Amino acid sequence: PAAGCPLLATMQRADGGLSSKRPKLRSNAWNHVTTLVRITSNFALPCRTQLLYSSMLGLCLFRLSIRPIALLPLLALASILILPHCNVPSKQTRLQYHIDHTRALSISNMEHWKEWQVSDVMAPAFGFSDGDLWIRLAPNKNSSSVGFDVLDIYYSQLDSVSVFYRTSDGKLTEKKSGDTESFGHRDIITNSFAFDVSNAIGPIFVRIRTEGTLMAPLSVYSRSKWNEALQRRTILYGLYFGALLLMALYNFFLFISIRDRTYLYYSIYVLLVFLSFFSFLGFSHQYLWPQSGFWNNKSFVVTAFLYVIASLQFALRYLGVRESIRRLWATMRLLQLAFVPIIAMALIGDYHLATRIGSALNILSSALIFLGAIWRTSSGYRPARTFLVAWS
Repeated sequence: PAAGCPLLATMQRADGGLSSKRPKLRSNAWNHVTTLVRITSNFALPCRTQLLYSSMLGLCLFRLSIRPIALLPLLALASILILPHCNVPSKQTRLQYHIDHTRALSISNMEHWKEWQVSDVMAPAFGFSDGDLWIRLAPNKNSSSVGFDVLDIYYSQLDSVSVFYRTSDGKLTEKKSGDTESFGHRDIITNSFAFDVSNAIGPIFVRIRTEGTLMAPLSVYSRSKWNEALQRRTILYGLYFGALLLMALYNFFLFISIRDRTYLYYSIYVLLVFLSFFSFLGFSHQYLWPQSGFWNNKSFVVTAFLYVIASLQFALRYLGVRESIRRLWATMRLLQLAFVPIIAMALIGDYHLATRIGSALNILSSALIFLGAIWRTSSGYRPARTFLVAWS
């Protein structure tokens, strides 16, 4: 399978160098890689994404037989690679946007708005912003239809999403969704914000309002392509979240057997990563708390901050920071305590401010963990080597 593929050929050569030390592991790992390449070749993903997803998953399984800690970050990378590929708009469609910082404009204003900016991408992003993002998907002059049936916004952390369009009889249709709404009110039942726009005539308008990151990764589908994308999404994320749960349970049973709290902390960490990503991708709203708009709006930030606390605790234990680097140990402990009021602020206070402060502390926490791993590796602590590779 490596013929004509530089990536697989390189992996094969690199893997061959390990054969003298671990022949059975080498063979099993490579079989996993090639099998996954064949499986994902049936999916409608870009070639490079197929190969990277397959090889990363194979390497995860390979590392699993040596050190379970290496699995999580590689799976996190795989999760980025398998995010649904954004379909570009059809040739008869143009994408335009406008940010309303006053939040006072309505659909009646936007239908006659002239100051649109043209977007060359289907995923406009503006970071933290207090304004409303208006998007206009307009057919070209020689067409009255935008040329697709389903509009999908694959970012489930948006507070409010409204879609407006007119039908053939001139009637204005409005469809609403968002992470503060009950899940049952969605136009299409799925973890993302998907809307049936098959009967739209003329331009489609989208208004997005949120307290978090303002972005709109758009995908457009025909009816048949949408069903294919939904099936692919379900399979791939089922594999991803199943692997996370397996790792959490595996390490929890190790803790019960060995009574080493390192495995308990790692199990808690992986479980919180599972809950955080499950919430981030909208599956928690779909399966765990479909009626709770308030908690769904807060759940991702809360679980994300909790898993940062858990990652600090696991790193402290696994690297033996308390016994070797007292100042770093004290700093990481203070960071853990700092997240407690930030979580409370996200729940009952200024959510916008809490996410900004928490994001900054998250970066600092990751940097300190990385620094501790480098320090312990340089001092000759062998377990830190695997941790350093995994955390990188």
